[in-house]
Amino acid sequence: MGVHVWEISLDDYGRYSRLIFAAPHVYAPCMAFAKAVLCLFYSRLNPNHIYQVAIRITLFLDIGAYTGIFFSLIFACSPIAASWSPLLEPTSICINRGAIYIATAVIGVVTDALLIIIPIPTVWGLHMPRKQKIGLTSIFGVGFM
Repeated sequence: MGVHVWEISLDDYGRYSRLIFAAPHVYAPCMAFAKAVLCLFYSRLNPNHIYQVAIRITLFLDIGAYTGIFFSLIFACSPIAASWSPLLEPTSICINRGAIYIATAVIGVVTDALLIIIPIPTVWGLHMPRKQKIGLTSIFGVGFM
């Protein structure tokens, strides 16, 4: 790290490439589980049918998208070892992993937005002063930033 690729040995390059290969495989399940837990928590807040459908759609989108991302990154190259071994590059077939990372960012933004927007109607349905509702909504807005 911090040097040009042509300045490091093949062994070091392979080690760093394995770490870079492993990072999204840790990130995707962690994000999926964190957002799934938030969905399950939200499902207990309001029994309204439309609210529950929105939670289930978000949960399905979250688990499905991150599962797809996880496996598409594992099997991005054929053979799989070509993901970290530069010696296999001439004979390997790889998909565009940069596009998968961009898709991960888009899915993350969409699911974050859904998780911030979904509880707002429940907050506005609470029996509390309007100032408190605005304050609570602004807290969700800060989370959106």
